[in-house]
Amino acid sequence: MSVYSLPEPAYPMPERFSQLIKPSSRLSSLTGLVRKASSLGGITPTTRISTSSLSMPLTLYGGGGGGGSSAGSCSSLIGADGKATMQNLNDRLAAYLEKVRSLEAANGELERKIREWYEKRAPVARDYSAYEKTIAGLRKQIGAMTQMNAKIILQIDNARLASDDFKVKYEAELALRQSVEADVVGLRRVLDDLTLTRSALEAQVEALQEELIYLKKNHQEALLVLRSQLGGQVSVEVDAAPQQDLMEVLDEIRAQYEGIAEKNRRDMEGWYKGKVRLPARGDGPAAGTLCAWPRNLTTFCSSEIALLSLSPQFDVLSQQVSVSTEALQSSKSEISELKRAIQGLEIELQSLLSLKSALEDNLAETESSYSAQLTKLQSQVTQLETELGRVRVDTERQSSEYQMLLDIKTRLEMEIAEYRRLLDGEDVGLKSKDLIMICIPPPEPQPEAPPSPNPERSRKVKTIVEELVDGKVVSSEVKEVEEKL
Repeated sequence: MSVYSLPEPAYPMPERFSQLIKPSSRLSSLTGLVRKASSLGGITPTTRISTSSLSMPLTLYGGGGGGGSSAGSCSSLIGADGKATMQNLNDRLAAYLEKVRSLEAANGELERKIREWYEKRAPVARDYSAYEKTIAGLRKQIGAMTQMNAKIILQIDNARLASDDFKVKYEAELALRQSVEADVVGLRRVLDDLTLTRSALEAQVEALQEELIYLKKNHQEALLVLRSQLGGQVSVEVDAAPQQDLMEVLDEIRAQYEGIAEKNRRDMEGWYKGKVRLPARGDGPAAGTLCAWPRNLTTFCSSEIALLSLSPQFDVLSQQVSVSTEALQSSKSEISELKRAIQGLEIELQSLLSLKSALEDNLAETESSYSAQLTKLQSQVTQLETELGRVRVDTERQSSEYQMLLDIKTRLEMEIAEYRRLLDGEDVGLKSKDLIMICIPPPEPQPEAPPSPNPERSRKVKTIVEELVDGKVVSSEVKEVEEKL
C-alpha cells in the first residue's frame, strides 16, 4: 500500500473536506480521505485537484520532495515509534490545515481582486437621461400636435357643417325668391290684361262720347228746324253746334207760354169780377171798368185765337221735345252709367296701379335685401374658403412636422433598441461565455443641429472581441462598422 503526500493545492479545498479530516484520525483514514478528496476534485468549478499531483510519496519528516520509499520501510518505521509518528502526522496535518485556511483566505482575496478587476474592466453603463429628456420633449410635442390636429379637424368639421347650413338657407331663400319672382310675373300678366281692358274701356268711352256729340248735333239740328217752322222764316242749316243749351231754350219757351197763360188767367178773373160787380149807376169807376171790358175781351180773344192757331205746331213741337227729352234722358242715363263704370274702372285701375307700385317696391326691397344677404353670404363663403385654405396649409405643415417628428422618434427608438440589444448582447456574452467580451465605447457628444426636412444621420459601431484563457488575453479583434440611419 502506497502512502501519498498532499501537496499545496492550486485552489482551496472545500469546506466539507476540511471538516472530514480530524487530527486524531489514523493513517488508514487519512489515506481514505485523500482518495475521497481525489474523487471529489471535480465538484466545484473553482476547485480542481488532479490525481497526478498526489503521486508524491508522503515522508515522515518532509514536505513535498524526495523520491519514493517502499511500503516495508514505512511499516517498520510505524511499528518502531507509532506514537511519535502519529504525533508527527497530526502536527503535519494541523500545519496543512492551517496552510489550507491561509490559502482559502488568499484565494478569497484573489477572487475579490478578480471581481474588482472585472468590475473595473466591465463596460460602463450608459446614461440615457439626455435621450430620455429629448424623447419626453418630443412625446410632449407629438401629443400637443395631435391635440392641435384634432382641434383643427373639429374646426374643419364645424366649418363644413356651418357651410352646409348656409347652403340649405341659401337654397330655401333662392326657392322663396323664385316663387316671389313667379308671383311678380303673374301680377305683371294681370297688369297687362288690366291695361288692355282699360284701353278697351277708353275706346268704348271715346265711341260713346262721339255718339253723344252726334246725338247733340242731331238734336240741335232738330231744334233749328222747329224754330224755323215756328218763326216762318227760312231755315238755315248750321253745322256748328249752338251756343245755347236745349234745356235752356225749352225752359224759356215754357216760361213764355206760362207767362201768357198766367196773364190770360188774370185777365179772365178780372173780367169775371168786373162782370159780377156791376154798379147800379153808370157813373164812377165801374162804368170805366165796364167800358174797358170789351177792349180786354178783344185782347183775350185775340190771344186765344193765336193760341188756337199755334196749338198744332205746339203739339208737334211738344212731341218732338218729349222724344228728344226721352232720348236725352236715356243718353244721360247711359252716360251716367258709363261714367260710373269709368269711375269704377279708374278706381280699380288706381288700386291695381297702387298694388303694382307696392309690389314693385316690395320686389325692389326683396331684391335689395336678398342681394345684401347674398353679398354677405358670398363674403362669408370667401372668408370660410380663405380660412379653409389656411387651415389646409397649416394642416399640411403640421402633418409634415408630425411626420418628421415620427421619423425622429422612430430613429431614436431604433437607436435605443440597438443600444439595448448591444447591452443585452454584452450581458449574454459575459454570462454565457468567458472567452469573448464585446466592448462598445459611449457615443461622443455632438452638438444638436436644427431638424431638416430630410436629415441624414449615420453611426459608427465599434466591436472589440477578446479571447481569454486562464485570465490572459490570447487574441483580440476590433471591428468598426458605419451604418446610415
